[in-house]
Amino acid sequence: METFAIPYQPGLSPEPPAFPLGRYLPPVPQGMAVAWLQKHVTPGSVILDPFGSSPQVALETARAGYRVIAACNNPVVRFLTETLAAAPQAADFKAALAELAMQKRGDDRLENVLQNLYLTTCPGCNHKVAAEAFLWRKEEQAPYAKIVHCPACLWEGEAETNEFDLQVLQQSANDTINRARALQRVEIRDEDARQGAREALDTYQPRQINFLFTLMNKIQTLDLPPEQKNLLWMLFLVLCDEGNMMWSHPPGRTRPRQLSVPSEYQEVNLWLMMERTASQWPESPGALPCQDYREAKILEPGITLFPGRIRDMLPLRSGMDISAIVSIFPRPNQAFWTYSALWSGWIWGTEAVVPLKSSLQRKRYSWQWHANALSSSFSMLQSHLPAGIPLWGIVAESNPGFLAAILAASENNGLEFSGLSWNEDDQVSQLWWKTAAIPQPSEEKPGLGKVIRQGFRNYLQLRAEPAGYTHLFTAGMLELVREKCLARGLRELPFNQITLLQNQFAVNFSNRSLLRRFESESQSQESGVWWLEEVPADLKPSLSDQVELAIRSIFQQKENCDFPVLLNALYESFPGLMTPNLELLDFCLESYARPLPTHPETWQIREAERIEARQADETEALMMLKASAERVGLESITNPHEPASVEWHTRDGELVFKFFVQSHACISRLVHHPDHLADQGVIVFPGSRSNLLTYKIKKNYYLEELVNTGWHFLKFRTLRSICIRPELTLVNWKELLDGDPPRWEQPQQLSFFST
Repeated sequence: METFAIPYQPGLSPEPPAFPLGRYLPPVPQGMAVAWLQKHVTPGSVILDPFGSSPQVALETARAGYRVIAACNNPVVRFLTETLAAAPQAADFKAALAELAMQKRGDDRLENVLQNLYLTTCPGCNHKVAAEAFLWRKEEQAPYAKIVHCPACLWEGEAETNEFDLQVLQQSANDTINRARALQRVEIRDEDARQGAREALDTYQPRQINFLFTLMNKIQTLDLPPEQKNLLWMLFLVLCDEGNMMWSHPPGRTRPRQLSVPSEYQEVNLWLMMERTASQWPESPGALPCQDYREAKILEPGITLFPGRIRDMLPLRSGMDISAIVSIFPRPNQAFWTYSALWSGWIWGTEAVVPLKSSLQRKRYSWQWHANALSSSFSMLQSHLPAGIPLWGIVAESNPGFLAAILAASENNGLEFSGLSWNEDDQVSQLWWKTAAIPQPSEEKPGLGKVIRQGFRNYLQLRAEPAGYTHLFTAGMLELVREKCLARGLRELPFNQITLLQNQFAVNFSNRSLLRRFESESQSQESGVWWLEEVPADLKPSLSDQVELAIRSIFQQKENCDFPVLLNALYESFPGLMTPNLELLDFCLESYARPLPTHPETWQIREAERIEARQADETEALMMLKASAERVGLESITNPHEPASVEWHTRDGELVFKFFVQSHACISRLVHHPDHLADQGVIVFPGSRSNLLTYKIKKNYYLEELVNTGWHFLKFRTLRSICIRPELTLVNWKELLDGDPPRWEQPQQLSFFST
């Protein structure tokens, strides 16, 4: 069993929830936290989210019947959580927006004033209409194109800007007063922080600044109930993001981590965007109680938010006994944290910016900085919570640096590590600890390099096929955890620990006596896949083969299987870094089963794949091979220890062919075994395994290398066609043997699951 391997917990839905500002929030499939909690923690228990990096954990967990306490230092995320918990409907937003639209600015309605900022002429009929967006090139002083949808003539598309567009732009070019106010709202007596605010503000065009502050001024003066006014502030917050220059054109990567304006970007019509946001607000099953931790006398079912860091909240008040800690680990994001400070000042004033002051000061976040920040939080949890509390964390967009920071920080503070799983498809890691008494770190520790190498070897031998960089890096980190090499017993990690770890890994990935690399298109160690330079003779079946056999076994036991049930069973059987990818599952399913037409999530074994049918096929193939040997003048020999094989020998005892008859596509041990002579080895298999076998060979470069030494592949159907030939000699047998090799054949239906 793999060290520290836990089953991956799939979400109830493969997609993250559609939250406003979602491009900055961790992309975590829906329902993961709830699915884990329902297996391990009684509903009604108190769950602590110490990082509050996303509304997702609090909302999903509270709706599942748990009482959630979340420490949330970011006013933007906190406000988003409160709004989503209140479950406003699209109709509520539309009503608030209608009230806003009717307000006057001068002699005209506010809606008209703001829409006129985007006035253009239709390329089709020359009518004046509001543009959907303008397109810009970085550093240029005017947009080069516009996107128009004309309600008069129905012309729509992209067109070049004209003189009229430039005149309209010039009318809103003076944003001096509003820009000064934008800075004033985040005024902090620190030059680095002020410079950070100015740099963030520079990612807004003058027209967008004028729109936002005209809108803000009006919202502030409106006499509306607080609930309705908060809806307008929510719309305003969305516009704060939609109105910056961080939206590339054409749309590309939409998750900015740095304040870096793309070479081409779009400036959207913010009024139309506000209408769209109101009408497309995500539906909710109902409101949740949401209270302020500082004001709550008792912990009500629902969400309790603490407006600050976990270190400022602990120790918890009497009677708030935590049953589990569940959180999505925050990832450093300079763009979002800087914008959060800016937007918080605009909406709530300077006081709201104070907790985020450091966000304005810092330009980049190293993994070492992140490790120290996490170490401080883990230290508080260890100090103020009893031993034995489970801590289950989700790491979205998991990568080696992120994992190194988390594992180093947790080990440094004595958390008892239970295990990890990683899903390559989701790019999500799940980790499990328990709070524990902080042990005294051992002075005697093996060298980092030796431990990393052992982690590499252990994992590759367990997997029995090449692995990517992230898999292997994580395996090395887990071995360091097992050997307690990361435990220092310090509140802060050594200033260079993450760099030291990364350097040690780089050295070992470069060790050509240990590893070899396939399919690398760059010098970066993170490209390609890695395999052992010295492969042990007793290599176990590859992970791909193990997965196929597990799926085959499931369908032999039950004819029908729902895909979610199958997926959970496989994740239980292949935990940790062995979590199979969905592409492999899809090829396995296509080979053995078919989806029911009326229930596409339910798969049924094909008639030809039933165990009785395949046993009959194998028996028939063995009989045909024995009979064919006699026809071509050779002797057939069977080994009682290998009943599914037949050897052909000359009368002098020389081996001509050795046939291996099987109804699956598991060949990794067969072609690796030193006793099997590749140029004489023939694998006899069903044609329905052709796609699966081809996939395995192409994905496993070591397997492909072995197969290409001369192994032959013979399908059952090809064997039958050869055997019915009226004249059969050894010469034409050899000519026909390789006439129908395994290759891709278009199946009747492929699923390619995204679940």
